[in-house]
Amino acid sequence: MTIALTTEHYQSLIKQREHWQAVDLLRCDMDSFLSLAYLLMLGRPVDGPGYSRGTEFLLSGGGRFCFLQELQNSPEGGARQGRLKVTKHPGIICRLLEKVQLLRGYSIGQRWLDEALGQLRLQAAVSDARLQSQRVEQELLCQLAQVRQQYRVLYQMLQQSEVDELYPALAAVKSDAIPSYEQSRFDAFYMAFEDRFRGARQQIEASQRIYIDYISRLTELGPVSVLDIGCGRGEWLTLLAAQGWQACGVDMNRVMVESCQAQGLDVTEADVIHYLQTQPDNSLSAVTGFHIIEHLPFEVLFTLCEEVLRVLKPGGMVVFETPNPENILVGSHYFYQDVTHQNPLPPLMIEFLAQYIGYSDTELLRLHEPDESHHFAPDNDMAVALNHHFNCGQDYALIARKAFNTQAFNAEELNAEASSSEVHNR
Repeated sequence: MTIALTTEHYQSLIKQREHWQAVDLLRCDMDSFLSLAYLLMLGRPVDGPGYSRGTEFLLSGGGRFCFLQELQNSPEGGARQGRLKVTKHPGIICRLLEKVQLLRGYSIGQRWLDEALGQLRLQAAVSDARLQSQRVEQELLCQLAQVRQQYRVLYQMLQQSEVDELYPALAAVKSDAIPSYEQSRFDAFYMAFEDRFRGARQQIEASQRIYIDYISRLTELGPVSVLDIGCGRGEWLTLLAAQGWQACGVDMNRVMVESCQAQGLDVTEADVIHYLQTQPDNSLSAVTGFHIIEHLPFEVLFTLCEEVLRVLKPGGMVVFETPNPENILVGSHYFYQDVTHQNPLPPLMIEFLAQYIGYSDTELLRLHEPDESHHFAPDNDMAVALNHHFNCGQDYALIARKAFNTQAFNAEELNAEASSSEVHNR
């Protein structure tokens, strides 16, 4: 290593050591070497000419031993008898000693270079590992995208009708009958919506008691068995069970199904059309549905009425209760408060549909008129008309029977029956 000293320290440095050797000066930088050489050989600091001559000598390739010998052999050196004595080595030995010192420096530099090269290699290895990691990550992302695409394709296949051929055991429960996480969230929302806007259980049970008399008429057919579609929170099933009748329900809302099952009610989670298609002909005394048909597209409603007619026993009964759009407030506002509603269903249209499919003894039962405090005083025709449109029943029920000898009306009979019902209902 080199020794870097200021001029003020040279004298004190010399005094600290009793004996100096030429080799001690080989480790100094050029300026320190020249300063110490003049102090030790001539006993004085180096002057300007001496510094220039020494620098030129060393830079031209002259060895430090040779320079020290020149100072020692100079007239001033001979007269001064400095503290440093230089052995008169042959020139080649002087140069060899200097080369040894240089080699030592090279060795230190080589070790530093080896360490630096090792660090560079380590950094290169880390960079390669990062690049490899990035490539692996990209490959995994591509594979994940492919898996997701395959999942979507399989899910779509499961929703198609081919699943019935592949898995007959699942024919009645298609893949869309298994709710996704999003569907479960909606099911929970809809149950909370029912609790908030439909009314308390006691209120619903009280409003449904009117149908007990209708169902009791079916006892003449034998043991009563009732299927309630879209059974919701199970109020109607509870009333039927209290009468000792066999009652079961079907609903697609998993939250409501689990709530009914927790009450001990016989409820199945399934699509109503698929469920009915698994039931035998002439097997049920009654099929009921409270505020369910307004949720269905018309094509599904048409199929529903056909399937219900098929599974009813001769003389069996269907009861469908739904919002009454004859009430202007219901038809224009309250109906759309439930975002799952499809379209308002006018009473005469539903009665016509039932008759067209083949039901008999159809009856329209208008229900739940607003409190009289909302009525206009019937002092004139306008008030009477307003009461009819604003304060008529907010709901109505279609009640119909399956004829013992079922056959659809022909066109003339159907039109005559519909005209008679329209006059009667007005």
